[in-house]
Amino acid sequence: MVATRITPANEVQILLRANQSASWRLNLWVWGLVSCAGLVIALGFSWVGAPLVLPFVGAEVLVLMVAFYSASRASTRQQLIRFGHSQLLVEKGHGRREEVTDLPRQWARVRVEQGRYPLGTDRLYLCAMDKRTPVGEFLNQQEVELLQERLRQQGLRIEVQGCRSHY
Repeated sequence: MVATRITPANEVQILLRANQSASWRLNLWVWGLVSCAGLVIALGFSWVGAPLVLPFVGAEVLVLMVAFYSASRASTRQQLIRFGHSQLLVEKGHGRREEVTDLPRQWARVRVEQGRYPLGTDRLYLCAMDKRTPVGEFLNQQEVELLQERLRQQGLRIEVQGCRSHY
């Protein structure tokens, strides 16, 4: 998702969020259902004389929990690009600010590295002097193009690098 807003102090902000197809609560429900089904099946095997199935199902439940947590955490990524009078701030994090990159606005530019494949997604970087930070790496191609246009509207120069290979 790409959203633009103007603060009361006339600061332009572009908010980028990853696609979150399911909430953490829904992920817990799905994990619980799958885990319960696995445990019921394992108890059936244990009842007919194969108790060694239980530790493997327990390990499966733990691995599923780690996978669901990792996927849910990755879907909460967000970035905020703030355009001040003399600086450009890029704030990144999972639900809260974890990393901040400060770039001088007068030297800032957008570098676009085109995807290697026809269906690949372009990668955007905000660059200024010796600093370079990726932005929107979790966006799809249409959202990357929208972000590129929004950055162009803020007066940033766009540099396109590379080209797609065609089969």
